Order: sequence, then structure tokens, then C-alpha cells
Amino acid sequence: MAKYSVTISQRAFTSIFECVSFLKKVSIESAEELYKEMMNSIKYLSSYPDRNPKIANLSIQQIPIRRMIICNGRYAILYKVNNNDVFVYDVLDNRRDNKLFNIL
Repeated sequence: MAKYSVTISQRAFTSIFECVSFLKKVSIESAEELYKEMMNSIKYLSSYPDRNPKIANLSIQQIPIRRMIICNGRYAILYKVNNNDVFVYDVLDNRRDNKLFNIL
């Protein structure tokens, strides 16, 4: 099994922080669990980045963008795979965001 190098963009870190901060207002424990699940999902990409579907007609520098749905469909991780590198562009809250076409 090939290992991939995973890089998380500043935009993705900011999105994760916003999602966790919002939930923290309701429950600190839930916010901590959300953070762990998001980071574990991103870590999973170092082993199996090709398991998630490509987004039709969306690419950056001719490299398709993929979407990993996490947390029972509440969030989506947007990323690309180039050789042995994974670049995480953003993490979307599917219940309130539609930044899908503004990731550049």
C-alpha cells in the first residue's frame, strides 16, 4: 500500500476551525469529537485517496477534485491527488455552505 503525503490548505484549516467553534457553543465534547473525526478522515487520505469520487467537471490544473463525505453526510472534504501527494483544499459544512465553486 502506497503512502501519500497530505497537505492541508490554510482555507481548510480555517473551515475546520469554524465548524468546530460553532459546535463548541453547544457542546465542548461534541466539538472535540468533530475535530478528531475530521482530522482522522484527512489522515485516512494518506492511505486511500482514490476511494472517493471525482467531482464531475471540476479540476484544478487539470487534476480532478475529489469529495470525501464525512460525519454522516454533514461535511465534505475537497481534495486533489497528484502522484503521491494529496492536497486538501477545503472542508464544507453541507448543511450551510455551498462554497464548492469558490474553492479557487
